Amino acid sequence: MAQEIRGGVSDRSRRCGKKRRGQGKSGMTSTHLPLPGTQPPNHTSRKINALGVDGNRGLYWNKFFNQWNSDYTGVIEPRRDKVNKTDYHGGKMSWVLSQIHGALPDNSQFKTSQPARDHKMTGYKDQLENAAARIASLAENAGGAAKSFQTQSPFVTGMGLSHPVENGFLFHHTLGVPYLPGSSVKGMIRAWAEHWAGEDKEGIFRLFGRSDTEGGQAVGNIIVFDALPTEPVQLYAEVMTPHDGGWRIAEEPQNTPPADWISPNPIPFLAVREGASFQFALAPRKSGTMDDTGNNDLECAWNYLEQALQWIGAGAKTAIGFGRFESDESRQGRLESEKEEQKQLEKTRPPREGEDAMHGDLGPVYILSISGDMATVDAIEEAETVTVPIAELSRRP
Repeated sequence: MAQEIRGGVSDRSRRCGKKRRGQGKSGMTSTHLPLPGTQPPNHTSRKINALGVDGNRGLYWNKFFNQWNSDYTGVIEPRRDKVNKTDYHGGKMSWVLSQIHGALPDNSQFKTSQPARDHKMTGYKDQLENAAARIASLAENAGGAAKSFQTQSPFVTGMGLSHPVENGFLFHHTLGVPYLPGSSVKGMIRAWAEHWAGEDKEGIFRLFGRSDTEGGQAVGNIIVFDALPTEPVQLYAEVMTPHDGGWRIAEEPQNTPPADWISPNPIPFLAVREGASFQFALAPRKSGTMDDTGNNDLECAWNYLEQALQWIGAGAKTAIGFGRFESDESRQGRLESEKEEQKQLEKTRPPREGEDAMHGDLGPVYILSISGDMATVDAIEEAETVTVPIAELSRRP
């Protein structure tokens, strides 16, 4: 069983009065994603610097773990609160909760009563929108498209990655947000097409390619891009409680069978709360490719993707309902409206430097440079360079 644990710690920020090299008058560094500070593990000081919303949580999660015991041979054991038996101090859960709240001193507790509104959001809205727009533009210029989908259940990615808390989590290395690599998205689409949709081997190889063991390496007709969140997401702590007493990993499992009297072993892990919007993008490797029945390969791949996201899910723990997505109609409609507005603005804007234009007397011209209200142009028919007012130029169709 997986249950939600909402941590309860107060946000604390340590402020350094001494300026460091590269800092301005305010004492803040110019970077948007500062490195979080940390201290070596010991028994007297184990404070974690406040991460807030300014840090790269992926870097923090992977590189600054400080819940080791004194000799680095393992993770410290959490200490149960003597008054409230559901509250703990330190250990793996403390580290998981530091990703959610942004700060967790050594003597703080996590409490099941902490409201979700106190959780920090992960990611920068403008950076995520820009990254999504770049991928969408790349896909569209290649003849593909980008679509938005919203999580209908918790979402976990990269759970199999190595980490001291036992369950890993995959963060984008520069954006610091959870994401799905294109290879994972492609594998999910292929799994659905092959095992649920009944696509034949020839169709699988045509869409997704094949390996050495499948008759020689070959690329498929579909290019799959990384799936990124389009806005900051909310992380929270989940807990799995295996209670088989090591039966699954024992060398002689017949001697250690699972039983009701064996105590469960709570293992915390990070998850993305439902309601997060992710952008998926597909493009054809060669436009216009069709199968034997005349179906477009790109349309076929989109159908498989939408069905896979809805029925089998993406990421980890999909067997218990995690990772289900549905089309984000509201964002998709908003993007379509913005694209149409951008097209209208593009039609009415004045010509720019480096573009072809039309002049009433000179005919077709090429704009060499613009200075103020004047433009230096190369008159193609006259074979001369002249300077004319920008207002006399119009964009060539």
